[in-house]
Amino acid sequence: MFKGYRMRMKKRIYLILHCEAEGLAFRSKLTSEGRTAAQKLSDFLYDKDVDLIVSSPFIRACETAMHVSERLQLKMIKDIRLSEKVLCTENAEDWLTMVEKSFSDLDLTFPGGESSNEAMKRGVIALQDTLLHTGKSAAIITHSNLLILILKHFQKEFGYQHWKALTSPDVYTLEFLSEKPEICRMWN
Repeated sequence: MFKGYRMRMKKRIYLILHCEAEGLAFRSKLTSEGRTAAQKLSDFLYDKDVDLIVSSPFIRACETAMHVSERLQLKMIKDIRLSEKVLCTENAEDWLTMVEKSFSDLDLTFPGGESSNEAMKRGVIALQDTLLHTGKSAAIITHSNLLILILKHFQKEFGYQHWKALTSPDVYTLEFLSEKPEICRMWN
């Protein structure tokens, strides 16, 4: 997907986990703490030369992106490919075990769900499209599972333990000069 990818100039992606939300449903909104954190995130990104904001269409991601959008005076673009990975369509009490297994076996699917490889592919394509449309830096706001899967595409060691260690929000930078970016966690 990034084979032979070369840039004329360095480009940076801020890969961002949305701020704290009331739940996991599509329509779940940010909590009051999440809104406060979104303001801090906006301040953090203010001087980072971000010229493009792309977000999952889930409400919690869009609300996070809107804070950034307003602070940076940029439009936000929604991209369905940045939606959270569908683990399964049934309520599962052992969903944490399912998440862990899905990081070990990237082709594993649960009823009504998608494999980690499927989610990773759409997330990486969305990232690649963002790189093509940004001048210098872009902010991508997404969800925990997909964020780690995108990072795993570039560095195989990313997995369940990294997923468990995420905070809301969380920020990783990916600096591209070639097909393999330098990855750095910027938030904790």
